[in-house]
Amino acid sequence: MSTFHQEWYSHYFSSVPIIESAELSVFPSDNDKLAVLSLSHGRTLACLPKEQLQKIDVHGHSNLTVAAFREKLNKAEIFLYKPDYVYKAADSLKTVGIQDNMSCRALTEDDEALFSRFCSEISEDDLDNAWVELDHWAVYGLFLDDELAVASSLYPFRDSKLADLDIVTTPIQRRKGLAKILVSYANQQMREKGYLLQYRSQIDNMESIALAESLGLELVGQYEGQKVVD
Repeated sequence: MSTFHQEWYSHYFSSVPIIESAELSVFPSDNDKLAVLSLSHGRTLACLPKEQLQKIDVHGHSNLTVAAFREKLNKAEIFLYKPDYVYKAADSLKTVGIQDNMSCRALTEDDEALFSRFCSEISEDDLDNAWVELDHWAVYGLFLDDELAVASSLYPFRDSKLADLDIVTTPIQRRKGLAKILVSYANQQMREKGYLLQYRSQIDNMESIALAESLGLELVGQYEGQKVVD
């Protein structure tokens, strides 16, 4: 099991499962949060708060299928958001391709002027989709000839040691492999902080999926959280 998978398990699926069927494992939640992770190799892991487990009554259903489990959630009016693809940095991902006129570093509030200039070159839709902000938990930039060409930000995912990645590149510098270089740098920085980089994409966002593939990220599976209904 990879270190990335171990972090998911330790944060969500560390308790003793109450269901362990051929395709599904159901765990009591240690942090009162619901999470469903459908791994790319086919197995589904779910953790639910104890009061929700009582509502769906899965005890004794040793052969429970994923479809039957989801039907029980719906009957109990426990609804899930549309799934996100979850990607992790490949174990082989290393900082490569740094050229003489290129550098990567952390961005701070002192970079506000250059970050504003960087954002002015990018459409509002691209900025909204990427959601890279200078005041995020960790922010990194790739510079070409002292001009900011790529920016990425990260923030912890649900109080875990996983760090969600967002990234955006100026239009003129796209399709040159620069984002992959910055991601490899950010991955190294996260590991030094004791975090593991992850990237999430909506399953119908083809541009985001293509970006993950171009960055050399590995698909882990699909994640679903609980949808709060007013």
